[in-house]
Amino acid sequence: MRSSKTAIANKKGKDITVSRVMNTSPITIRPKTPINRLLEILRAKAVTSIPVVDDEGMLVGVVTEKDVVVAISQAKDGEMSVHQQVADLISPPISLDEKEALSRRFNLVEEVMTTDVVVVTPHDTISKAVNLMAGNQYHLLPVVADKTNPPLEQKLIGTIESLDILKALLG
Repeated sequence: MRSSKTAIANKKGKDITVSRVMNTSPITIRPKTPINRLLEILRAKAVTSIPVVDDEGMLVGVVTEKDVVVAISQAKDGEMSVHQQVADLISPPISLDEKEALSRRFNLVEEVMTTDVVVVTPHDTISKAVNLMAGNQYHLLPVVADKTNPPLEQKLIGTIESLDILKALLG
């Protein structure tokens, strides 16, 4: 049985392309960015996922709140429940103990980011984007120019988030 998100996207989003709703100026972060700076950006910008790009703007990964929660869990050797870690991550400020545990174990974004990245192109439909998001439990997909090269050999040209798609379908 397909999810209602997928059914809506297939009905209304089959002709709407990613290029019509994507963000062409996404928040990005570099692999060598310190974890503490990542936490500040996630909170300040109220985002849950950030594409990671190199100095040339090439996609090298994505870092998510989930990646950070897993890192905190590993850094604290399972002292806190996952629910408590998520609650603490979402409600500022992150405790000094957690920051210290996280920075002792992981110093840079590249140490916690996901490199197995799912991407879309501007020519893909939002229906395809919804299916990829639903199938992988993502809220954001990087947008690359084309898929002739592997995703991590592509320049990031934007992002598409589940909220962007919802606005397009309801607007």
